[in-house]
Amino acid sequence: MDNKFITIEGGEGAGKSTQIRLLAEQLPQLFPTATFHFTREPGGSDFAEELRTVIFSSKAKELSGKGVFGLFATARQDHIERIIRPKLDDGTTVICDRFAAATYAYQACAMRNPISEDFFKHYYEQLDATPVVTIILDIDPRIGMQRVASRNGQDKNHFDERDLTFHDAVRDGYRRFAEFAPACVIDATPSVEEVFSGIVDCLRKYL
Repeated sequence: MDNKFITIEGGEGAGKSTQIRLLAEQLPQLFPTATFHFTREPGGSDFAEELRTVIFSSKAKELSGKGVFGLFATARQDHIERIIRPKLDDGTTVICDRFAAATYAYQACAMRNPISEDFFKHYYEQLDATPVVTIILDIDPRIGMQRVASRNGQDKNHFDERDLTFHDAVRDGYRRFAEFAPACVIDATPSVEEVFSGIVDCLRKYL
């Protein structure tokens, strides 16, 4: 585990983007001795951003869990080699919007023809960077999808459009991930301010 690597996860509509924006604004003041780099997956490096476009395209919608895993794994390896590992080695705290926990929740637990849990754990152990903690914003998918619907078509992708059974499986996957990897599970249904406070409380244990 890398003690300066933190990832933030959650199902659709959990409020990740809002919380990460607040973290980017406020963490430098809350932790003035630390240097932060914010990144995302899929993406983060130039090549991984190109694969992000492919992953979220309509052509990728029918891929199975094993097929999508290949795209994510390729994008992630480039992201680690070009961005995450160099930043960590320089002493920068890296905060990533989604990482391997999303692979477990989506490609191992929710998608058809999934990767197996044993395969995922072996893959996770071999990564060249692993987070000291994964913050999981937990929300009932029914509430989350109501939030997604209110976006009026903005920032939606084919994962957002899947049914509640899929999103229930994603939520269960995140909870299962927290049973074998360091994680803080935070209720994402209260106010933005309350959720942010819970995230900061978790971060204080690691920063």
